[in-house]
Amino acid sequence: MFLAGCSSAPRIHLWSVEGRLAQKYLYEGEKGKDSLSMQVNKLSMGKDLKLVIGGCEDGLVRLFDYNSSKMTKKLQCHAAISSVLSWNWQIVAGDHKGSLYFWDARTFKLI
Repeated sequence: MFLAGCSSAPRIHLWSVEGRLAQKYLYEGEKGKDSLSMQVNKLSMGKDLKLVIGGCEDGLVRLFDYNSSKMTKKLQCHAAISSVLSWNWQIVAGDHKGSLYFWDARTFKLI
C-alpha cells in the first residue's frame, strides 16, 4: 500500500505505508514545458486500478502505474484541474471552469 503527495513543483512523491520513500518522484514534469503549467493540483489513488491520478494545472489528468512508475495515460480537460477521484472503475475530474468529466477507467472513454 502506498501514499502519494504532490507539491507546487510538478512532482508526485510516492511513499510506502511503512514510511519509507518508495519512489523519489513518480512524476517530475515534462521536458519543454514550464513548471507552473504542469503543477499537480490534486491527487487520487485508484485502489482497484493500481494508479496514482494527478490533476494538473495544464488541464491534463495524468495516470501513473504505481508499480512501474510509468505514466500510462493523459486525459484532457478544458481548464486547470481542481479535483480528481476514482471509484468503481471510474475516474472523475473537475476543472476550474466548473466542468466535470467522467471516464470509464477500463477503456479511458468519456462517459
